[in-house]
Amino acid sequence: MDTLFARRIARSLLLALAIVLLNVSTTVKAADTDSLLTTCQNDSLEFSSICLGFMAGVDETHNSMRQLLISLSDKNNAFDIKENWPGFYCSPMTLTPEQLRDVFVSYALSNPETAQWPAATTTLVALAETLPCSN
Repeated sequence: MDTLFARRIARSLLLALAIVLLNVSTTVKAADTDSLLTTCQNDSLEFSSICLGFMAGVDETHNSMRQLLISLSDKNNAFDIKENWPGFYCSPMTLTPEQLRDVFVSYALSNPETAQWPAATTTLVALAETLPCSN
């Protein structure tokens, strides 16, 4: 009986999470640079949270991939990060989501041709150009 109860609770929680995620995804479309730029320039708590969360997600994914590739290259000495993935960026310190946002907004405003690019691509290009790795 406890297992059945636990399954019902888990199902209810998953359904609630799906409803919340569906509501957020239909409220704000941040798939392209222009949409994310609009979101990041909005000072409301809801939009600011979405922007900063997006920036933190891009940064965390970048850092995880970078670390994975560095560890793989250490094992076989065949992978040069700068040569094989120019989208990497390097920073002497941990960047806050607000700093990541500022780099993105500045780059997107200065490069209107990126308006229809995927937002994550523009974010990575902006960071790679601003904080290049020196190897």
